[in-house]
Amino acid sequence: MKNIIITELSEMKAEELTGKKGKEKLQEALKTRMNELMEEGKVEKVYITSSILQ
Repeated sequence: MKNIIITELSEMKAEELTGKKGKEKLQEALKTRMNELMEEGKVEKVYITSSILQ
């Protein structure tokens, strides 16, 4: 899962992650990618618990 997060973030620019819509876009992308790997069950929600843009 960590690799999915790193890959998704590397494809995005800092400007894309600012604001509510940017974070929601990232959460949805992560959820979709993680569900592709799941053999049982599914990810229903991805939470961002902290955020630091540099």
